[in-house]
Amino acid sequence: MNVSGKLESHIFRRLVLVYSIQYLALSLTGMVDCSIGGWFCGADGLAAMKLAMPVFAVTSFVGSTLGSGLSVTISKVLAGGDRGQANQIFRSGLAAACGMAVFLMLAGLLFPETLTIMLAGKATDPALLKQVTGYLLPVLFGSLPIILYDLLTMLAALEGANRQIARSAIAILFTDIAGDLIAVRLDAGVMGIAVASVAAYLIACLIVAAHFFSKKTMFRMGLPTAAGRHLRNICTAGYPWGLRYLCAFFCPLLINRAMLLYGTLPGLAALSIEDAVRYLPECLCEGIAATVLLLTGIFAAEQDRKALLNERHDIIRFCLIGCTVTAAVLILAAPLLIMLFTGEEAVRFLGIRAFRWYLAGLPFLGINLACTAYLQGLGKERTASLLVALNQLLLPAAFAWLLGRTFGTQGIFAALAVHQIVLALGFGGWLLARKLSTKYGWYGMESWTRTVAEVHRMIETMDQVTDASREVIALCESYGVDKKRATHIGLCLEELAANSVEHGFRDCKPHHLDIRFALGEKWLVLRLRDDCRPYDLTEQYKLLHPDDPFSHIGLRLVYASADDVSYSHALDLNNVCIRIAR
Repeated sequence: MNVSGKLESHIFRRLVLVYSIQYLALSLTGMVDCSIGGWFCGADGLAAMKLAMPVFAVTSFVGSTLGSGLSVTISKVLAGGDRGQANQIFRSGLAAACGMAVFLMLAGLLFPETLTIMLAGKATDPALLKQVTGYLLPVLFGSLPIILYDLLTMLAALEGANRQIARSAIAILFTDIAGDLIAVRLDAGVMGIAVASVAAYLIACLIVAAHFFSKKTMFRMGLPTAAGRHLRNICTAGYPWGLRYLCAFFCPLLINRAMLLYGTLPGLAALSIEDAVRYLPECLCEGIAATVLLLTGIFAAEQDRKALLNERHDIIRFCLIGCTVTAAVLILAAPLLIMLFTGEEAVRFLGIRAFRWYLAGLPFLGINLACTAYLQGLGKERTASLLVALNQLLLPAAFAWLLGRTFGTQGIFAALAVHQIVLALGFGGWLLARKLSTKYGWYGMESWTRTVAEVHRMIETMDQVTDASREVIALCESYGVDKKRATHIGLCLEELAANSVEHGFRDCKPHHLDIRFALGEKWLVLRLRDDCRPYDLTEQYKLLHPDDPFSHIGLRLVYASADDVSYSHALDLNNVCIRIAR
């Protein structure tokens, strides 16, 4: 791997680990709720939870749309160094989340019977309807922390608050388990399980929210300005991610209908078990997709082709190796996992077959989700939404009906993997065709500003700083850049890189300093990124005393030479961008 991609790959691995832990905790929480509901609330309680569960799809749709939209939109703004604009976008997203939570609360307060009938149907037994309402209302009344948790974790990851995210994930798991046990002890039924889930989200949300009241965050609470414009941008950037939850609502209905028509009732029960267990292997896929969404938004805003290339290599490596190993381990462990949900031999056998078929498509699922996030980060929302619809609704339903009609129950199980493989290969072929037919070689980059040449280096010593400066100056002069401007950009590189190496590296911890210089048709652009302690040179420059021209002379030289200097602290990294007109 190119040394210049070491920092990007380090960030990628770290974010995948954090997001995977978060999704794993949420998956285990759902499995615990399902198990406790089945053992202690009986078949009626489990059925009531199944009927009311789509309410979480609604809250997840709102939280994921706003959270992913904020992530992409703020990443692009921070790439230009405009932290004031980023803060206004944050406030607009926060206000929208609170508004949607109030709407859901009012819906639960004013129309509980209508919502219950929508989920369970009129012909359902009255006692079961009462349990559905009992599970539904606590989730609606507690929708604010559920929505805010999805939203704030996205932004906390953007600021590098990975420890808070990991702590919140652990808290949500153990708090939910404790709450479920208390509900069982108090004989509170499915309503107690729902209250426990909301309480777990509330505690996890408070843990993440604590970061946004600390001095480390760039975001500040307050009333937004131009909220309508910001909200449109957020929803436009975020709807492909939210669309997944709408598809997840409708797709099981179509597949269940195919199983009832072409399969068997034990096959339907096996699908229900597979639906509960599949979130375990999906944790890695979801972690990869969330990481790709966050990083692509930043790299695309910087028009950093090399970073995006390194990211694509990481996607392939994690999906093909990580997901394949995960699938292999769970294929062996499938009999033990399925035993947790049923004691009937026929259902257990079919559940193992269904789960193993699903695992066969896991590496391709990871690629499909990552490609969707990648396109969304590039700003290609329509293509990303089409990929979501194909992956989450159209292809699985079509293959379930087609293979079910031909092969019965086993054909529907096979559809769980076949549609992922077909989509990954088909989409990969389409991208390859575009790559061969476009000037810049990758979909979404055709309209970018053309870069004539660039230098990308990973710096560890002062000698490497000097060598990189000389290489940049020589490159500029070879392309006819004015010698004065070439010298200015070289001096800026030396001053800023030397500051990182001499001061940021002195704590004896392993650090990375990544330098990228892009020679454009109109601009010379220098970007430095390091994982040292935060250092805002723009704020430091404002504090310089005008009567002492010799203090911080290097920083004064940078501002005197550059036409634009911007700084942002994202992903727990210092990001500095210098622009000089040619």
